[in-house]
Amino acid sequence: MSRRTVGLTMVGVGALLIIIGAISLVASSGSEEVASSPTTTTTFPSSTTLPPASTPTTTSSTPTTTSTTSATTTTTTLPSPSVADFIDAYAAAVEQGDADFLFDRLLPDVTGAFGAQLCRNWIEREILALSDYQVTGDIAGPFSRTLSVGDAAIPVENYYEGQVSFTFQGQSFDAQATWVIADGQVFWVGECR
Repeated sequence: MSRRTVGLTMVGVGALLIIIGAISLVASSGSEEVASSPTTTTTFPSSTTLPPASTPTTTSSTPTTTSTTSATTTTTTLPSPSVADFIDAYAAAVEQGDADFLFDRLLPDVTGAFGAQLCRNWIEREILALSDYQVTGDIAGPFSRTLSVGDAAIPVENYYEGQVSFTFQGQSFDAQATWVIADGQVFWVGECR
């Protein structure tokens, strides 16, 4: 065998080793995931969880070291919204004439069934005319219910109910009020007219 043949054979073997090393590197890094940014998720009710720390890995076919970085996921725990706290905010909004708060916290299914303008007019005409709004008994719930809203039947979870009293046009009334917790907020339920 001539030197030229030996040299060409060595170059061929070297090139083959480089190709095998490159394929091994691509194959080992193809299964790794690299996240570009952390994500934050808010859930109700409670638990804070952090993922395991990232772990460096080394491939054995070549002297190259590859690090795997996983995205950090943080779960923030917020307390469940309180119906009792909402009732206090509702009563304050009535006393202060805050139609925007009352409209924004009316169950969206109610607004969708009756129409935004009818509901806003009803709030401004009747709800803002209430005074001395207070809970007179225990708040019961959560329950699963199907609400009849206009012509629609709407299934809801986290339904609460309780007895309230208020004054309207100089007369005292007792009534049952209902609330729904959805999307991390408490909404009140009414029938716009």
